[in-house]
Parts: sequence; C-alpha cells; structure tokens
Amino acid sequence: MAEANEATDMTVNSMPKPEEHDAIKTECTQKIELHAEFASFLELRSAIERYQKEKSVQLIVKDSKLLKAESTRKIIPKVYHLVNQSLMYHSITYCCKCHGELKQKPGTRVKNVGQKRLNCQMYIRFKLSPDLQKLVLFDLDETHNHGIDPTTCQMTPRQQVYRLSRIRQSGMSVDDDDDESSVNVKGPAAYVKNHRDDSLYPPPRKSARIQAKREGSSHDEDNDENGHDSDSSLSENEQNSNNDTSPLDSESSCSDSDEEERRMNRALLPFPIRLIGSAVQSSPELLAATKQLIQIQKSKLLIEKQKLILETKQLELMNTKLELEVRVLERNLAAEMAGTSDRKDTTIYLQAS
Repeated sequence: MAEANEATDMTVNSMPKPEEHDAIKTECTQKIELHAEFASFLELRSAIERYQKEKSVQLIVKDSKLLKAESTRKIIPKVYHLVNQSLMYHSITYCCKCHGELKQKPGTRVKNVGQKRLNCQMYIRFKLSPDLQKLVLFDLDETHNHGIDPTTCQMTPRQQVYRLSRIRQSGMSVDDDDDESSVNVKGPAAYVKNHRDDSLYPPPRKSARIQAKREGSSHDEDNDENGHDSDSSLSENEQNSNNDTSPLDSESSCSDSDEEERRMNRALLPFPIRLIGSAVQSSPELLAATKQLIQIQKSKLLIEKQKLILETKQLELMNTKLELEVRVLERNLAAEMAGTSDRKDTTIYLQAS
C-alpha cells in the first residue's frame, strides 16, 4: 500500500499545473510568422526548431544583442529594470546557413569551397516589444537562392548529433532479465551503450589529449575499484549528455527535447551566453581587467592631447616672439632712415685765390 501511495504521489506531482499547461500549449502552438510574439527565449527557440524541421532549412544566429550588455543598458537606462529578463536578448537575427559570400584563402587564389556560402538573403529578425515583455518578429524574408532538399538536411552530421542527444536525454534502457516490453529508467549512458549503432550514430569527436588522459587513468586503476569506476564513467556520460543541450549558437541548432526545455524553464537555470566570433565567455575578472585597460588607454589619450596642446602653445609663443623682434627691427630701421634725412651738409669748401 505504501508503494502504491508513493506511486500515486509521484504521478500527481509529475502532472503539470494549469498555468504550466497553458504555457506549454501556447509554446507549442506559436509559429514563426510576421508580428509573432514570444514571452521567453525558450518559446522562441522551440519555434525556431519547429520551423527548421518544417521548412527543412538550417538557421544560424547572424547578429544578436544581449540584455546584459552595456550597450543595451545605455539604450534603455530608465526602463531597464522593467524588461523581462527571460527573453535574454534585446534583438536577435537568424539567417540561412548559406548566407554570405565565398572568400579566398589568405595568400592563395583558391576559394574556400568547404564553406557553403551562396549569398542567401533569407533572414528572420526579432526585437524587443514596446512593452518590454516580449520578442516580436518584425522583419521576415523566406526567399532562398538555392534548392532545399529535406533528405540532405536530415543527413547532415549536426542533425545526427542531435538525434544522439535525444536518445541520451530520454534515458531509457531495456533490462536483460525482463521482456523487451518492460522498460526501466537507468540513465542515458546505459541506453546509449546497449542500443547505439556506430554506423548511424558516430561517436562525438574528442581531442587527443582527453583521450590519452582517459586511457592512462583506465590503465592505472586497479580491478578492485570497478564499482567506483563505473559510477565515475556514468557521471561523465551524464555530464556529456547534459552538455549536449544548449541554446542556439552561431553554428548549432536548437535542442530536440521539449521536456528538457520545460524543466529548464521551470528551474530558471542560467543560459550560457552566445558570443559572436572567436570570443570567450566573459568573467568578472576579465571584465575588470578590460575596464582597467580601457581606463589606461583613455588616460594615455588625455596625456597625448595635453602634450599636443602644450606644443601648440609653445609654437604660438615663438611666433609672437618673432613678430615682436620683427617690429623692433622695423622701428630701428625707420629711426635710422629719419636721422639720415634730417642731417645737413656742414662741409667747408675752400676756394683758391
């Protein structure tokens, strides 16, 4: 009876509340269309994911501006505290993976054919609504200058990786003792280990340094610590599976698990910040160091400016000094000329008798 009561309690607790159910329903029904509004970044991410599957396209983030950025605080300083922080972005622009033009490699005349840059003009632009509570789709262009093949889109390595992450997130494994119909939750590592086909789901790439460390640690450990090794490997696999789910970045699509998104939405976990280019995630120490560097650069510029001002003043003083000397010389010359003109000839001439 106690077990039955516990089971009923677990089922009751697992049932979503009416408010959560309404939020999930609106999230599932929201589509990518002009003037569409999204109350959180999770809703936008799920809508982008469904749009990619329906249209058989691959989208990446071309440009974005975070709410936590200093530029955003300068734009809306008086109403920044009223902004819905679950939106994460002040503005964000998605575009087709084939956007941009092919560029030549530096120092060669060969184009980088590995990048599929076809100058595709497709884009989806979002911005903050006037009430500061939603992201609004205000500009949309769905025209592509290239063909769209659903089979090619599904067979890309990125889609295969997300299929593997979906299996890891499900965490379902079949017992060997029971029938095939009996399914128990044993974590994502056991299911992937028993049911993964290497031909369909290739293993994720890892650096040679990490592989060497893991191989060395596995050889150095004794056989008596098998239980501890299995637990540690399970925790590592679980961490890898958790790391597979991340918000949409510049080269990856959205996560494929709706349950994971809802759980993250309820827990209000912090999202990793997507930065453009070769930037890294900023830390307080890095921000403080950059601020100090900026202040030093500003002080250097002020010193150089003052130095230039002093040099200009010195040149002005030299010019005035030269002008005064010229005036004195002119006065002396004028005085000499006047003196020579006023003199009388006092020479005595003697006449011979």
